[in-house]
Amino acid sequence: MDMIKIGIRMRDTRKDKGLTLQDVADALGVAKSTIQRYEKGLFDNIKLPIVEAVAKCLDVNPSWLIYKSDIKDLRLIDVGLMQHETGLLQEEADLIARYKQLNDDGKNYLNEFIDMIITNEKYINM
Repeated sequence: MDMIKIGIRMRDTRKDKGLTLQDVADALGVAKSTIQRYEKGLFDNIKLPIVEAVAKCLDVNPSWLIYKSDIKDLRLIDVGLMQHETGLLQEEADLIARYKQLNDDGKNYLNEFIDMIITNEKYINM
């Protein structure tokens, strides 16, 4: 593994999320300097529990963080598992993933909109 590339990915993701070094350090229960060393690639090997903790803090796929997957977004992994377990079509799984992103007001609005569409016979596959 290229530790410098992993560190850059950590740093860039942390900054994209608007988190400070101290935010990540606090979440992991380590010193700020430890996170700085990770981000600069100044470690020989990163242990799996650390990868998982950093990924959880940054809300990303741990495998993506260490260049073992191209899927960054954990929700996409959930969609893939959901499809596999339920036999949903990709489009159906995507809609569920998008629905899960809504707050309660958005979910209520969407449910009302779907009810309205369903009651209109021209949209129903008969």
